[in-house]
Amino acid sequence: MLKKTLYIIGLASLVSIMLVGCGKSKAAHHSSTSQTSTSVSAQSSSSTSSSSASSASTSQAKSTASNVKLSDKTFGVLALEYDRDVQSKGFGQKENHDQFSDYNTVKKPDIHSKEPMMGMFFIDKNSKYGIKNHVKLDQFTANGDGTADLMFNVEPDSVHVEFRDMSKAGNKDMAHVPAVNMNVSKDYLINAYYKTAEQRKHVDNYSKSILSEEVWNKQYDSLSNSDNND
Repeated sequence: MLKKTLYIIGLASLVSIMLVGCGKSKAAHHSSTSQTSTSVSAQSSSSTSSSSASSASTSQAKSTASNVKLSDKTFGVLALEYDRDVQSKGFGQKENHDQFSDYNTVKKPDIHSKEPMMGMFFIDKNSKYGIKNHVKLDQFTANGDGTADLMFNVEPDSVHVEFRDMSKAGNKDMAHVPAVNMNVSKDYLINAYYKTAEQRKHVDNYSKSILSEEVWNKQYDSLSNSDNND
Protein backbone atom coordinates (compact mmCIF):
# COMPACT_ATOMS: atom_id res chain seq x y z
CA MET A 1 0.00 0.00 0.00
CA LEU A 2 2.86 2.33 0.92
CA LYS A 3 4.65 1.56 -2.35
CA LYS A 4 1.47 2.27 -4.28
CA THR A 5 1.06 5.60 -2.49
CA LEU A 6 4.67 6.57 -3.15
CA TYR A 7 4.31 5.58 -6.83
CA ILE A 8 1.21 7.80 -7.24
CA ILE A 9 2.98 10.74 -5.53
CA GLY A 10 6.05 10.29 -7.74
CA LEU A 11 3.94 10.08 -10.91
CA ALA A 12 2.05 13.25 -9.96
CA SER A 13 5.33 15.10 -9.35
CA LEU A 14 6.68 14.00 -12.77
CA VAL A 15 3.54 15.16 -14.55
CA SER A 16 3.76 18.50 -12.73
CA ILE A 17 7.38 19.00 -13.81
CA MET A 18 6.53 18.17 -17.44
CA LEU A 19 3.64 20.67 -17.45
CA VAL A 20 5.87 23.43 -16.07
CA GLY A 21 8.51 22.68 -18.71
CA CYS A 22 5.93 22.68 -21.47
CA GLY A 23 4.60 26.03 -20.22
CA LYS A 24 8.07 27.57 -20.32
CA SER A 25 8.62 26.26 -23.85
CA LYS A 26 5.34 27.78 -25.07
CA ALA A 27 6.13 31.09 -23.37
CA ALA A 28 9.55 31.18 -25.03
CA HIS A 29 8.00 30.42 -28.45
CA HIS A 30 5.43 33.20 -28.08
CA SER A 31 8.13 35.61 -27.02
CA SER A 32 10.25 34.74 -30.07
CA THR A 33 7.26 35.09 -32.42
CA SER A 34 6.37 38.46 -30.93
CA GLN A 35 9.92 39.78 -31.45
CA THR A 36 10.00 38.58 -35.06
CA SER A 37 6.68 40.26 -35.74
CA THR A 38 7.94 43.55 -34.29
CA SER A 39 11.09 43.38 -36.38
CA VAL A 40 9.16 42.84 -39.62
CA SER A 41 6.82 45.68 -38.71
CA ALA A 42 9.80 48.00 -38.12
CA GLN A 43 11.34 47.04 -41.47
CA SER A 44 8.03 47.65 -43.20
CA SER A 45 7.72 51.03 -41.51
CA SER A 46 11.30 51.91 -42.48
CA SER A 47 10.64 50.89 -46.08
CA THR A 48 7.46 52.96 -46.18
CA SER A 49 9.30 55.97 -44.74
CA SER A 50 12.08 55.56 -47.30
CA SER A 51 9.54 55.32 -50.12
CA SER A 52 7.70 58.40 -48.84
CA ALA A 53 10.97 60.34 -48.59
CA SER A 54 11.90 59.34 -52.14
CA SER A 55 8.48 60.37 -53.41
CA ALA A 56 8.70 63.69 -51.55
CA SER A 57 12.19 64.29 -52.97
CA THR A 58 10.98 63.65 -56.54
CA SER A 59 7.97 65.88 -56.01
CA GLN A 60 10.20 68.62 -54.60
CA ALA A 61 12.59 68.33 -57.57
CA LYS A 62 9.72 68.73 -60.01
CA SER A 63 8.29 71.63 -58.04
CA THR A 64 11.69 73.33 -58.00
CA ALA A 65 12.07 72.83 -61.74
CA SER A 66 8.67 74.38 -62.39
CA ASN A 67 9.56 77.40 -60.24
CA VAL A 68 12.83 78.19 -62.04
CA LYS A 69 12.43 81.59 -63.69
CA LEU A 70 14.10 81.77 -67.10
CA SER A 71 13.66 84.06 -70.06
CA ASP A 72 11.94 82.71 -73.16
CA LYS A 73 15.29 82.93 -74.96
CA THR A 74 16.99 80.74 -72.34
CA PHE A 75 14.17 78.20 -72.45
CA GLY A 76 14.73 78.23 -76.20
CA VAL A 77 18.40 77.32 -75.68
CA LEU A 78 17.31 74.32 -73.59
CA ALA A 79 14.88 73.37 -76.36
CA LEU A 80 17.72 73.71 -78.88
CA GLU A 81 19.73 71.16 -76.89
CA TYR A 82 16.69 68.88 -76.86
CA ASP A 83 16.32 69.31 -80.64
CA ARG A 84 19.94 68.28 -81.18
CA ASP A 85 19.63 65.30 -78.84
CA VAL A 86 16.58 64.03 -80.71
CA GLN A 87 18.53 64.16 -83.95
CA SER A 88 21.66 62.67 -82.40
CA LYS A 89 19.66 59.64 -81.26
CA GLY A 90 18.25 59.39 -84.78
CA PHE A 91 21.81 59.16 -86.07
CA GLY A 92 22.65 56.54 -83.44
CA GLN A 93 24.75 58.91 -81.34
CA LYS A 94 24.72 59.55 -77.59
CA GLU A 95 22.84 62.42 -75.99
CA ASN A 96 24.82 65.35 -74.64
CA HIS A 97 23.23 67.25 -71.76
CA ASP A 98 25.90 69.97 -71.71
CA GLN A 99 26.25 70.89 -75.38
CA PHE A 100 27.66 74.38 -74.76
CA SER A 101 30.40 73.28 -72.36
CA ASP A 102 32.95 75.47 -74.16
CA TYR A 103 30.98 78.60 -73.22
CA ASN A 104 32.78 79.37 -69.98
CA THR A 105 32.43 83.03 -70.94
CA VAL A 106 30.13 85.04 -73.18
CA LYS A 107 31.27 84.87 -76.83
CA LYS A 108 29.45 87.39 -79.01
CA PRO A 109 30.13 87.58 -82.76
CA ASP A 110 32.08 90.58 -84.00
CA ILE A 111 29.49 92.90 -85.52
CA HIS A 112 32.27 94.93 -87.18
CA SER A 113 33.79 91.96 -88.95
CA LYS A 114 34.36 92.21 -92.71
CA GLU A 115 32.87 88.72 -93.00
CA PRO A 116 29.22 87.77 -92.42
CA MET A 117 28.62 86.77 -88.82
CA MET A 118 28.19 83.03 -88.31
CA GLY A 119 26.30 81.08 -85.65
CA MET A 120 22.82 81.22 -84.21
CA PHE A 121 20.70 84.37 -84.09
CA PHE A 122 17.51 84.96 -82.15
CA ILE A 123 14.22 86.23 -83.47
CA ASP A 124 11.87 87.44 -80.75
CA LYS A 125 8.32 87.31 -82.11
CA ASN A 126 7.36 90.26 -79.90
CA SER A 127 10.24 92.50 -80.98
CA LYS A 128 9.81 95.26 -83.55
CA TYR A 129 11.66 93.06 -86.05
CA GLY A 130 9.43 90.08 -85.25
CA ILE A 131 6.21 92.05 -85.55
CA LYS A 132 7.36 93.76 -88.75
CA ASN A 133 8.15 90.39 -90.34
CA HIS A 134 4.98 88.71 -89.02
CA VAL A 135 6.91 86.14 -87.00
CA LYS A 136 4.50 83.80 -85.20
CA LEU A 137 7.01 81.86 -83.08
CA ASP A 138 10.32 82.71 -81.46
CA GLN A 139 13.18 81.33 -83.51
CA PHE A 140 16.86 80.48 -83.55
CA THR A 141 18.25 80.68 -87.05
CA ALA A 142 21.66 80.12 -88.60
CA ASN A 143 20.54 82.04 -91.71
CA GLY A 144 21.16 79.01 -93.91
CA ASP A 145 18.87 76.43 -95.45
CA GLY A 146 16.90 75.88 -92.23
CA THR A 147 18.48 72.57 -91.22
CA ALA A 148 19.78 74.06 -87.96
CA ASP A 149 16.82 76.32 -87.22
CA LEU A 150 14.43 75.92 -84.31
CA MET A 151 11.06 77.58 -83.84
CA PHE A 152 9.58 77.55 -80.35
CA ASN A 153 6.97 79.03 -78.08
CA VAL A 154 7.28 79.10 -74.30
CA GLU A 155 4.04 78.08 -72.58
CA PRO A 156 3.12 77.91 -68.86
CA ASP A 157 4.37 74.34 -68.26
CA SER A 158 6.08 73.40 -71.52
CA VAL A 159 7.92 74.62 -74.59
CA HIS A 160 6.40 74.02 -78.01
CA VAL A 161 9.13 73.14 -80.52
CA GLU A 162 9.23 72.82 -84.30
CA PHE A 163 12.29 71.69 -86.25
CA ARG A 164 13.38 69.51 -89.16
CA ASP A 165 14.68 66.09 -88.14
CA MET A 166 17.72 65.72 -90.37
CA SER A 167 18.36 62.20 -89.05
CA LYS A 168 15.38 61.15 -91.18
CA ALA A 169 16.24 63.30 -94.20
CA GLY A 170 17.87 60.61 -96.33
CA ASN A 171 17.95 61.90 -99.91
CA LYS A 172 14.91 64.14 -99.43
CA ASP A 173 15.05 67.84 -100.20
CA MET A 174 14.38 70.24 -97.32
CA ALA A 175 10.70 70.62 -98.16
CA HIS A 176 10.15 66.91 -97.54
CA VAL A 177 12.33 66.38 -94.47
CA PRO A 178 10.08 65.19 -91.60
CA ALA A 179 9.17 67.96 -89.19
CA VAL A 180 9.03 67.53 -85.42
CA ASN A 181 6.15 69.43 -83.87
CA MET A 182 5.64 68.80 -80.16
CA ASN A 183 5.53 70.12 -76.60
CA VAL A 184 8.39 69.37 -74.19
CA SER A 185 7.79 69.89 -70.46
CA LYS A 186 9.80 72.59 -68.72
CA ASP A 187 10.53 70.11 -65.93
CA TYR A 188 12.26 67.78 -68.38
CA LEU A 189 14.26 70.54 -70.06
CA ILE A 190 15.47 71.98 -66.75
CA ASN A 191 16.30 68.62 -65.16
CA ALA A 192 18.12 67.46 -68.30
CA TYR A 193 19.96 70.60 -69.40
CA TYR A 194 19.88 73.16 -66.55
CA LYS A 195 20.32 71.13 -63.38
CA THR A 196 23.99 71.46 -62.43
CA ALA A 197 25.95 74.64 -61.81
CA GLU A 198 28.13 73.91 -64.84
CA GLN A 199 25.12 73.42 -67.13
CA ARG A 200 23.54 76.65 -65.92
CA LYS A 201 26.76 78.61 -66.47
CA HIS A 202 27.21 77.28 -70.01
CA VAL A 203 23.58 77.76 -71.01
CA ASP A 204 23.47 81.30 -69.60
CA ASN A 205 26.69 82.25 -71.38
CA TYR A 206 25.47 80.79 -74.67
CA SER A 207 22.12 82.56 -74.36
CA LYS A 208 23.91 85.89 -73.78
CA SER A 209 26.20 85.21 -76.73
CA ILE A 210 23.36 84.91 -79.25
CA LEU A 211 22.66 88.22 -80.97
CA SER A 212 19.33 89.18 -82.46
CA GLU A 213 18.50 88.54 -86.08
CA GLU A 214 18.01 92.29 -86.46
CA VAL A 215 21.71 92.84 -85.62
CA TRP A 216 22.68 90.15 -88.16
CA ASN A 217 20.56 91.83 -90.85
CA LYS A 218 22.13 95.22 -90.23
CA GLN A 219 25.62 93.77 -90.52
CA TYR A 220 24.64 91.81 -93.63
CA ASP A 221 23.12 94.90 -95.28
CA SER A 222 26.19 96.94 -94.37
CA LEU A 223 28.51 94.40 -95.98
CA SER A 224 26.29 94.17 -99.05
CA ASN A 225 26.27 97.95 -99.49
CA SER A 226 30.03 98.05 -99.05
CA ASP A 227 30.47 95.42 -101.76
CA ASN A 228 28.17 97.29 -104.12
CA ASN A 229 30.06 100.55 -103.60
CA ASP A 230 33.29 98.79 -104.48
